[in-house]
Parts: sequence; structure tokens; C-alpha cells
Amino acid sequence: NATLTTAFTLATTAGGAAINGQVSVSGNTATFTPLTILNGSTQYVATVTTAARDAAGNALAGDFTWNFTTAAAPDTTAPTVSSTSPPNGAAGVPLNSSASASFSESMTNSTLNTASFTLKTASGGTTVAGTVTVSGLTATFLPASALASGTLYSATLTTAAKDAAGN
Repeated sequence: NATLTTAFTLATTAGGAAINGQVSVSGNTATFTPLTILNGSTQYVATVTTAARDAAGNALAGDFTWNFTTAAAPDTTAPTVSSTSPPNGAAGVPLNSSASASFSESMTNSTLNTASFTLKTASGGTTVAGTVTVSGLTATFLPASALASGTLYSATLTTAAKDAAGN
């Protein structure tokens, strides 16, 4: 068992860079645990060398190697709003307008709703009744009735709006 701590290695196949880790043994099973998270979409080679010995001191007949590829790295990039309509600070917006936001990536449509996408009057914060629809990368707030003339509105998207990876 003690011989496995140096006989069991893990490295990237591209550059052969060794991965730091710890080897634990339980019965007939040796486990290599990396000290850091492995890179996504990367091929690795695991090797148990002939330095590994059984209880009687017998070595493996030859080095044993196997390859595996890790899954793609998880998406941890938060989405951004890439454009809005009407644009920020617009004046003379028609009273029958909707408010739309286009995102930098695919969103989870169920998170784009009247709780996460609101339209309010800027002065009193009165919430405008309406519905939210999604088409492609764009969410649109459709007011239930015409907007008031000469009124400043504020559209807000909250962090409850999530991309497909949950960011």
C-alpha cells in the first residue's frame, strides 16, 4: 500500500504536466485525489508504475496507464444585457410601447417574468401591470394598458433572471 503513494501519478496528456495530489488506499482500491480541480475538456493520463508492490513485495509486470477526458468546464459567466428598447434615456416613446432587453447568452425563459422584469413609474415607483414574453435572446415587457404621456418609466431586470447555466 505504501508503494502506491509514489507509483500512482496523474498528468495532462498535452504537456505531460504532473498533477499534484494524494493517493489513498482502501483494500484493493487506490484513489488519486487531485489537490486542485481538474481543468475542463482536458485529457489526462493516469499511471500506476512498477514501483507499486503487493504485500509480498512483487511488482506489477509493467506500468498500467489509462486515459480519460474531463467534462466541459461549467459556465460561471453571468449574462449581461446587450441592448434595450427603448434605449436608456429615450424621449418621445410612443404610449403603446413595450420594453425589451436582449441578453448576451441564452436565458432560462421561466426566470424571465413579471417578478424579475418590471416596469415602474420613476417618480412614484408605481408598478405597471403587464406580461413578459421571450423570443430568442430577448425578453419583452408588454404593458397591460397604454403608458401615460409625459411620464418617466424605469425598467428593471433583477438577479432572479438566470441564464441556461443558472448564473
